Amino acid sequence: MRILGIDPGTATTGYGVIDIKKPKKILKACDFDKDKKIWKKTFTCLTFGTIRTKAGEKKEKRLYKINNEVKDVIKDQKPNLVCVESLYFFRNAKTVISVGQAQGVIFQAIAEADLPLETYTPLQVKKTVTGYGRAKKKKVQKDMQKLLSLDKKPTPNDAADALALAMTSFLKSFEEVEKDKKKKKKKSK
Repeated sequence: MRILGIDPGTATTGYGVIDIKKPKKILKACDFDKDKKIWKKTFTCLTFGTIRTKAGEKKEKRLYKINNEVKDVIKDQKPNLVCVESLYFFRNAKTVISVGQAQGVIFQAIAEADLPLETYTPLQVKKTVTGYGRAKKKKVQKDMQKLLSLDKKPTPNDAADALALAMTSFLKSFEEVEKDKKKKKKKSK
């Protein structure tokens, strides 16, 4: 399974791709705390980076660039699933509108590729990958380095956040399988 995470923004859009070997086997059998070696062999960070646009450029040109570069990442990496950060409360209405516009052209690229889409808030992502919903950016970077067995912390923050989005998608699936296992145990008693 290959998951593309995208952290949308008009100036900087982060992306990150993780590959998961034998995800069904891992979901069924693995206990993260006991089987860390298995997890290290399971996850591979294929790529991460950012799409940057120029501040003085016309808005439509910036959005066009984001759309095209997301299409390029999809074409090059061939993900099975895309996970995009959802909008959350902004104090600045102008910021939320521009991020929403970037998110819109990203959604268009995903729809044109006919890929499934998941969205998570920053709080959900931080809670899933660090255990604390209000974790700092450096903590997300550190935990992504650890989970993906990277030599150094992924930078910039937008790219690290995108990797965290991809990881969240898988870990949420893992949580659901674990809940189902517990329910089955209770029923069998």
